[in-house]
Amino acid sequence: MNNQRIHPASLVILAVLLSGSGRGEHIMDLQFSKPLRLHWRDVQSTGVTDRRNRFKEPFRVTRFVAENSPVRVLTLNPGDVLFSENTLVVGLRNSNDRALKVTVHLEVSEGAMVVGPAVKQIVIGKRSSETLQGEASFTYRLKEILQAIRFSVRVLDEAGKELCAASRGAIQPYAARLYADRCKLWQGDASVGFRIKYQLAPAELARSRTQLSLSHDGRALWKEKLRKPETRQVRGRIDTSELAPGIYELAARVKLGFKTLITTSQKFQVQEPRLFARENVPLVVGVPEGYPGGAQVVSGGVPFPDGTLSDAAKVRVIDETGAEIPCQADPTQWWSRDRRFVRWLLLSFRANANQKYFMELGDGVSRTKSPKLVTSSVDEDGKVSSVRVDTGILRLNLDKDLSIRAESLLNGKWQTSAEGKLGLSLRLLNRNGIEIIKARAANPEGVMLLKLPSEGWRFKLDPQKVGVKQRWFSPGHDDTKWAAIQTETFWEKQGFEADGTGWYRIKLDVPEAAVGQKLLLHFGACDEWAHIYVNGIDCGGNESTERNKAWITPFDIDISKAVKAGNNLLAVSVDDSAGAGGIWKPVELRMVNPSDEALERMASKDSLSGWLRAENAYITVEENGPQRAVIRLDGLYRRGEQSIKSFRLRLTARKGEPYLQIDHTFIFEQDPSKYLLDGIFMDWPTRGDRFTVPGPNVPRTAKQSAQIYSLNSDEFQISLDGKKEKLAGRPLGWVDTARARTGTMVFLRNMWQEFPGAIKAGKDGVRISIWPDDQPLDLGNISENWPGSDARGLAKTRRIFVVPHRTGDPAKLAELARRLDTPLTLIADPQWTNLSDVVGPMRPYDPKNYPDEEVALENTLAGMELQQASYKWYGLLDYGDFWHRWDRDKKEWMSTYRRCVNNETTYDPNMSYVWQLFMRRGDPKHFRFMESRQLHLIDVDTCHSDYQMPERIPGGYVDRNQHLPGVQHRHDRQHWNGSLTHHHTTIEDALLFYYITGNRRGLDMAEEFRGTALRRELHELGANSHRDFSMPGRNAFESYIHFHDTELLDYALDSWETMRLYQGAGGRAITAYRRCYSQLGDERFAREYLTTEIVDESKPQLPLAELCKGTIEAWLFAGDAAGAEIALGTLKGIWSANFGHVNSPLAQYKDDNPKGSPVGYGWSMQAAGKFLPYMEIPVRAGIGTKSKGTMKATKTGGNWSNAATWEGGKVPGPDQNIIIPAGSEVVVDLQASERTCRSILVEGTLTFAKEGGVLSPHGDLVVAKGGKIEMAGGASLLFDCKWSGDFGLIVKAEGELKVAGPAQSETVGKKTVKAVTPTIQTCRIGALREDRMHNGYILIEKAGRATFKNAELSYLGGGKLEQFNQRWEQISRLGLAWERDELGFTVENCEFHHCIVGIVVSKQPGQNMPPASITNNVFQNCQTGIVSSTWIEKLQISGNTFRKNERGLDIRGGGYTKAWITNNQFIENEIGFDIRGRGGNLTDISGNRYTDNGIGINVIFNHQEATFRNETINGGRVGVRLEKLTGNADKTTHVTLKDCRIGIDKPNSESNINVEVEKAKVLLQGCKLGGPAKIVGNTKAVQSVDAVPKPDE
Repeated sequence: MNNQRIHPASLVILAVLLSGSGRGEHIMDLQFSKPLRLHWRDVQSTGVTDRRNRFKEPFRVTRFVAENSPVRVLTLNPGDVLFSENTLVVGLRNSNDRALKVTVHLEVSEGAMVVGPAVKQIVIGKRSSETLQGEASFTYRLKEILQAIRFSVRVLDEAGKELCAASRGAIQPYAARLYADRCKLWQGDASVGFRIKYQLAPAELARSRTQLSLSHDGRALWKEKLRKPETRQVRGRIDTSELAPGIYELAARVKLGFKTLITTSQKFQVQEPRLFARENVPLVVGVPEGYPGGAQVVSGGVPFPDGTLSDAAKVRVIDETGAEIPCQADPTQWWSRDRRFVRWLLLSFRANANQKYFMELGDGVSRTKSPKLVTSSVDEDGKVSSVRVDTGILRLNLDKDLSIRAESLLNGKWQTSAEGKLGLSLRLLNRNGIEIIKARAANPEGVMLLKLPSEGWRFKLDPQKVGVKQRWFSPGHDDTKWAAIQTETFWEKQGFEADGTGWYRIKLDVPEAAVGQKLLLHFGACDEWAHIYVNGIDCGGNESTERNKAWITPFDIDISKAVKAGNNLLAVSVDDSAGAGGIWKPVELRMVNPSDEALERMASKDSLSGWLRAENAYITVEENGPQRAVIRLDGLYRRGEQSIKSFRLRLTARKGEPYLQIDHTFIFEQDPSKYLLDGIFMDWPTRGDRFTVPGPNVPRTAKQSAQIYSLNSDEFQISLDGKKEKLAGRPLGWVDTARARTGTMVFLRNMWQEFPGAIKAGKDGVRISIWPDDQPLDLGNISENWPGSDARGLAKTRRIFVVPHRTGDPAKLAELARRLDTPLTLIADPQWTNLSDVVGPMRPYDPKNYPDEEVALENTLAGMELQQASYKWYGLLDYGDFWHRWDRDKKEWMSTYRRCVNNETTYDPNMSYVWQLFMRRGDPKHFRFMESRQLHLIDVDTCHSDYQMPERIPGGYVDRNQHLPGVQHRHDRQHWNGSLTHHHTTIEDALLFYYITGNRRGLDMAEEFRGTALRRELHELGANSHRDFSMPGRNAFESYIHFHDTELLDYALDSWETMRLYQGAGGRAITAYRRCYSQLGDERFAREYLTTEIVDESKPQLPLAELCKGTIEAWLFAGDAAGAEIALGTLKGIWSANFGHVNSPLAQYKDDNPKGSPVGYGWSMQAAGKFLPYMEIPVRAGIGTKSKGTMKATKTGGNWSNAATWEGGKVPGPDQNIIIPAGSEVVVDLQASERTCRSILVEGTLTFAKEGGVLSPHGDLVVAKGGKIEMAGGASLLFDCKWSGDFGLIVKAEGELKVAGPAQSETVGKKTVKAVTPTIQTCRIGALREDRMHNGYILIEKAGRATFKNAELSYLGGGKLEQFNQRWEQISRLGLAWERDELGFTVENCEFHHCIVGIVVSKQPGQNMPPASITNNVFQNCQTGIVSSTWIEKLQISGNTFRKNERGLDIRGGGYTKAWITNNQFIENEIGFDIRGRGGNLTDISGNRYTDNGIGINVIFNHQEATFRNETINGGRVGVRLEKLTGNADKTTHVTLKDCRIGIDKPNSESNINVEVEKAKVLLQGCKLGGPAKIVGNTKAVQSVDAVPKPDE
């Protein structure tokens, strides 16, 4: 064991004082007795802020009860963290001028005790001699903190009205914790980093001592006492280069005096190096649709397992014959900070579309060296001053002053194709500049001078209409005592609950230059009539508009003769007759047909308006190899001394390729409220005398100039020598400049998708218009939801190809453009990707074994692409995005949520999962869409500018004082209107995009986020903690995996720790936890996710496999595929419990969606995006049900267990689908205790053996037209579902199901079987696993036949029964459901138990329908026994017993005729009989008995003919509850109520209880009336008696 010894000299500890004012301060180097070996970055960058205890704004107010509440909670901070004791400081602010007396309630979760009263009264705000003190603070003391706690405060006024409330995270109950930055090492790895985080008060910290030790197999290798800690965090690294393979434990023991507070430790494993034999890994070259053929240099990312590849030079590419293909291999990610093993490798080589290639690696493999493409020169400062690129047929010289010379090898000679300056320019227009005002002056609606603010108005109601008489419109009228109000909303929403007249007043500032011009006040709308006064002068109103239209009709008022220069008094009286009232739309001051002199005087002049041009750039060679080179140019647009940091160009050259690829990225950083963007341009210095553009049929040529312009996604315009011509369709956007023998084609990719765009070639060169100059781009904010958010930081990248060529057939130019437009793709064989484990298990595409799941995942992309194409989501800033949801009722997109998706994971599947689908398949079918989606997220939806966003109004998502680069916008009407939030940002997909494609825009975003995260303080946001901490933590962790910056790891760990202390991990964090656990190997992450509690390291822990047994996490955390397969039903708990309105997750993605929904519409449904990773888990991991083909019965049929019954002569297995064809009869003679098969299609006959067969399908059992199923005796059908409602028994039109167990009097053997007492001989339909999480269902579709007698039906139903008017598809899988029972049905002598709903009935109105009966059944332990939907006709519900259900009988919907509900018993239900709907005739409700129900009869809405006869209600909480009735609707006749706590209850009713039937009689014994209602009408009908008469009396 000598080689396992570690000397203290190999240890360095860097400690950081977390209470410092910033990073890099108070860094302490702990010295040891022997020289230290430093394994850390330079000390200046190691500072870490205490993100848990240093807060500028440490929490978020979670709600404001009153919209205009004057009180806010400023601070809610724990004091110095003590082990088991703490203080809590509460700070309040009163914004009113007067003092307020409030009551503060403190609430602390279980796990701590409040010392002293938790309720305190305090006065906020008092006047001193000079100032108003509007703030107050006070302290609570907490003790006996035994576990993680959280706390909140509620602030109430003197009347008890809640003003505001706030909450924040918890106090952590451990004294210290040790983390390691990795737990799996390879022998020879240099070091492992660690961090000790203390949770001690300063006094305790000063007294504490820490001993660090390393042990192996329980034997200590070394121990070292650390010097007295002075900080709350210690970080360092230990040298592991000489450790032998084995498991080691690094431990820190923290003592306070003689008492050990905690011993915290982390194990890590040192593994032997892998012996990797030479191997050929297939490479998948994807050929997209429309690719014209030929060879091309392709680039694609290849992942590698940890410990596999240490030297990229030991990789090469070969073809099928074993011949080496010249290639380039650039590492893009490493497994550890010491860069020992490659994680991702970017391969580049020249490939043919139809040839196979392999990556060869292993011992003895070496790649032939080739010269690099780029040579560079540096100046005296060491910066690159110029570069030279040589691809063999293309040469490029580029200087930092943007001088460029390009040469091409054409006709055997080097020909100059471009020479001059690379022109980069843009034009800004001031919104108030002369150009803009002149352009708008001709507008008949006028030029908007200003938009009146929504705040700052004064308001007073005028109920007596005295305002005009008392001249409230006069400038001299005193309005100081009027209330403050906002426009652009109704006055009722601001506490003014009144109709009639209200007066608004505000000061209006008019520019001097506008006086004398025609000025209009434009009102977007007032509710309803408004009259306007300016400076006391009557200017008119909108009273001429019909009142019922006035509230939504805009109008203009001419105030030209009333205004003066400077301050003016605007008064508006608004008359509201009913409903909401007020100025609820914006008000603008407009000027019509102004004079030139007025325009000139009003125009704003500044130094930025006009042209700005790039003069030079910083040059960076990002990639330089033998096959591909990438050169980055960063620079500023300038005008005089003004500059805008706004462009980044990447020039990519490839070996042997004739073209240069230019990725032009523009960043907008100006204030969009001041400036419009009037063009972005790039000029390429190539010249010629013939100019060609695409034409309607063939290319067209001009002599002076040619231009192509994309007007929209379906229309182009070409210009030849100044003559314009429309060009329909979607041609590729290119222009060619030619001379005698050579030419240069400039191609703008995605020209119609990212319209508008233009390319113009002329004698002076070629101009590419990224945004043309004929339509100024307005990037201002139009959102009312997110004031303060704007487009600053928005970017856009466009790809340009410059292609020198020999002159010849112009048609070949179009073919060349197609090749560049649809390039080949490259990935590694999915089997190799799965082996690499870079993003977890990644099984290849497997539609045979996982048909449903693969269809679901495929249609996720199909649905997004369908919406993009169908609704033409194209345009420079729109391409790659789309609207939110599909409206299943209106059959259209965008019906409710008219917002861009952006990065909203609720609706938008995270792109990391989408890229993983591509890695599993290698199919380029969706690549272009995925690329556009990712670039949109990176460019448009991400902020790239370091500016401070204004504070968001209360309740929003904007983090105060945050740094924004690399942070993405939340969805809204515009891409940039949603607030910038860390929890709507994903870095993983951007990095995957970079690794897979080599596109460095993904890396740009990750680098921006890295800088932002390292500057950002953690904060506490209370209610949104899952998002506020899980996503930022995951992003920081993904950044750490790439950059290996330990501060990013600290950030991630602190984020997730804080999240656990709030509310547990939550579904949002499952993949983040699994990722962190798999990368670091720290089991505490898995344990704390599963238990949502901090691991107590002083106690023994259950094995991880035991802890997650029976959950899907069995695979995620313990690798237990079998255990996870059993637990796949828990997906129902994730999906159905939260989103129960969806019948099945798979139904959201399949083609057979209801109501004509498009393929894949499910991705847009609420939470479908969240569900995608759960959908993908079983496929990627290879767990869950697998289909192994279809078995078909022979025409003669026979017993199921007989091989001769089946074609092929084999008995079906549990993973096969079954077809029983017409004319065949199969008898189930199995006694299955586990899955029998997958789905079953019955076109013939399926019967069960007399002795009782048991069938357990894992799929739908469908009875097709002409098919028949007969169940008798002890037959059992037990569904094996993944989740409840996943599979069911479906009887199609003209199919038949007959279920008939032994009759009550029938004797089976020696037993007499009763219908409601299940025995071994009972006919059963239920679930294989009776846990209410794997239920099946029964659905009898229209014109299907079914009969149920003497049977047990249990554990049926998936989804939720909740709102009143649920659609049929939402309730059709809740139990046994009949859809439009046109053939009638019978259910008698059956028992239903543990179902969501026993029976669901739905029927449309019609005549001559046969009767249906539900008689003599038992319904118990169900959510609802029977529920009706919409109409009922000729339905008899009699003699049934409803026991211990949430609802016994639930009649809902409208229109009931000829229904009999008689002689039923309702016993111990929460609600016995629940009636809800409007109108109807329940022909007979009589003879029913209600015993000990929570509510006996519950009537909701207007049942005009709901007449009860001879109803008896005994005991329970409420006898009859009447709710939400209108008018004289109640006819409660002959109801006897006995010993109910409340006999008749009518809470919050609009009317009294009107008993208008002359002979009505309601007897109350031991009961009382409840609620505010009184008995009116036949008051004698309701009588209180000492004893209820016997029935015959």
